[in-house]
Amino acid sequence: MSHQHSAENIDPHQPSSSVESPLFDSKPVGNRLYWQVADSLAQFIMSNRLSIGDRLPSERELAQVYEVSRQTIREALIVLEVRHLVSIKPGSGVYVETNANSVPTLTLSQQPEYLEIVEALARFAGEATFLATQRASNKELLMLNAYIKQTHQLVAQQRFSDIAEHVNKMHHLIATASRNTIVEHTTKWLWHLHDTTSSRLFQQQKQAVQDENSNPEQLSQRSHLFFDNAYCEMFITCYQSLYKLMSQRDADKARNRIQAHLRYLSEYFSIT
Repeated sequence: MSHQHSAENIDPHQPSSSVESPLFDSKPVGNRLYWQVADSLAQFIMSNRLSIGDRLPSERELAQVYEVSRQTIREALIVLEVRHLVSIKPGSGVYVETNANSVPTLTLSQQPEYLEIVEALARFAGEATFLATQRASNKELLMLNAYIKQTHQLVAQQRFSDIAEHVNKMHHLIATASRNTIVEHTTKWLWHLHDTTSSRLFQQQKQAVQDENSNPEQLSQRSHLFFDNAYCEMFITCYQSLYKLMSQRDADKARNRIQAHLRYLSEYFSIT
């Protein structure tokens, strides 16, 4: 008999601090909410209460249970997807991909520091770029160029909320074009870690500026990488050069280009 579970089996209105909740033992707190939620969901899945192919509750329901934002739930589910615990199917839902107890959870103590992430990205994003340069279709290269042009336009228009989405598309496209699922998923996960960690660093900088009673203009300049004109110019130049190298199928130079970009980022955060 199949043990099917879905959103209907979990009461999203049950108080999140209750130990009776099937999802977690205590309410997640602090700056690492999505890590805590991801680990709690992983433990729940691997407890064999759910089977492969079962659907998880919706983002809205999980957000109610955990008393966190839907963005936090979305980030937690991405962590589970790259760990192959769930499969996210747009328009359908999130489904359990494995309930193997041998799959370890990524505990809070294992959350890496920013420079560790950049170091790992230099390896995996570099390799993804190397393979994608050799294996990407002409259509994928044209899509990459289109994303770069759109990002350039968004920077010029100062539409900062849309820039991250396009940059994410660029990174995912390159990772997918590597045609290596391990490199692809690891690279996507590392970029996700980079984005969330760098956002936290900027929030810390923003708080520091507030504590110093600095002016609003200085505050905004500390709140997002793309508020920095020098970084914007470097970023666009870097990815235009990367596209040219990938179009020429120069895998070695393309890998070196993305690694040089990551070195710039590590230096940027070391001096800000």
